[in-house]
Amino acid sequence: MQNTKPVPHEQALPRAQRTATSDLTLASPPGFDYFTYNTVRHDLLGHERTPRMDLKLAPHEQILSIVQGFWQARALAVATELAVAEFLAEGPLHVDELASRSKTNASALFRLLRALESIGIFTQASPRVFVNTATSECLRKRVSGSQWPTVVHCLSKGSGPFEGWDELEYAVRTEMSSIEKVYGFDFWEVLQRNPQAGEAMNGAMRSASAAMTPVVTAAYKWSQFPVIADIGGGIGTQLVSILDASPSSKGILFDKPHLRAEIISGDFFRSVPKGADGVPAAIHSS
Repeated sequence: MQNTKPVPHEQALPRAQRTATSDLTLASPPGFDYFTYNTVRHDLLGHERTPRMDLKLAPHEQILSIVQGFWQARALAVATELAVAEFLAEGPLHVDELASRSKTNASALFRLLRALESIGIFTQASPRVFVNTATSECLRKRVSGSQWPTVVHCLSKGSGPFEGWDELEYAVRTEMSSIEKVYGFDFWEVLQRNPQAGEAMNGAMRSASAAMTPVVTAAYKWSQFPVIADIGGGIGTQLVSILDASPSSKGILFDKPHLRAEIISGDFFRSVPKGADGVPAAIHSS
């Protein structure tokens, strides 16, 4: 069987890394030490860990891996919120310097970064001196393939989804919106009232679209439809891609008006829409 190595932003399974047994005890939260332990247990036993071994978990190990997934996700979110990857863009930094820049406790930050190092996010160039990996580079805000908005949107407090998942039991028992229970209004209102949450959500959608759009466009014979509607289509990335591949079709972009742009047909050689405060220039070569 040929193993397929995930690209950094698709990394899901922990990677084996040589880890000193003295690092296995982490202070808090309770049980966090098992996060590191499980990623190195094959090393401690002198065995080589492979992706195949990860996929053949015993039933109790599968449950534990799901539990660890929550710990890992929150550790990833906190490191992203603290902008650790941004600080490391300059090169290796000692954990004391990272703690100073991020206004955190150096000892606690070291344990957080060691835990993330055990799954391939950050690594130590020398003891207590950390550098970015290809995976942690994706946590930077303004790089190609950035996953910063996805992490913040999905895993950070205050963006909506985190609180919604936290109240999942309420939604299952009542069939009511968990986000409305928390905030008193719906998810879209959360985004309107919190510009940072809105920015993260839009960025997360753009990030997902970059991967999904060409796949969706190629997966279906869209040209058989005279009119194609993209429901909840945002800024229309997917619809534009489909219409480019199906020039005989017309499109309808449907979304909430207060979140998106208004689309008006016209000929800018004859007139431009009224009521706009800014008009970017359209430049064409003759």
